[in-house]
Amino acid sequence: MVAIRRAELADADAIWRVHTRSIRALARDHYRPDQIDAWVAGLRPSLYHPLIADQRIWVTEQGAPLSAFVQLNARTGELEGLYVAPDHTGQGLGRRLVRFAEAQARQAGHVQIHLSAAANAVAFYAHLGYRAVGRTTHCLPAGGQLECTDMQRGLPQDPALRDKEPP
Repeated sequence: MVAIRRAELADADAIWRVHTRSIRALARDHYRPDQIDAWVAGLRPSLYHPLIADQRIWVTEQGAPLSAFVQLNARTGELEGLYVAPDHTGQGLGRRLVRFAEAQARQAGHVQIHLSAAANAVAFYAHLGYRAVGRTTHCLPAGGQLECTDMQRGLPQDPALRDKEPP
């Protein structure tokens, strides 16, 4: 059984490890090595402290190590990040966390959720019913840029419809 729980400050190092490992392993076929290096160079465990304090990060654990996390801004309805440890991909953790974030956004009064997907995640989100609505270039703090796809999905108000494609 995989539980989803709100992140705690003590999770910051583990979140950082999942984040950097996920980027290095899962994005390498979509971005150049210098882009990946610049992407992870700006990450530090302390980066997550204000996000955790603002209750924007939820985590999953499968056994002892933290295996995945999702970052949601419930005020804006933006799914700000989803990362799964490379050795835990393909087990449904990402889908469960996305659906959890959608439920949180729905509870906050949003009728749709939006995100900016890295190139390696576009097919994953499309499979979950998200549609591309534009392109974005993210400027990385350590230098360099990442091309991403802006995506959104309507949030069905009936929980029984949450896995259905929106009209």
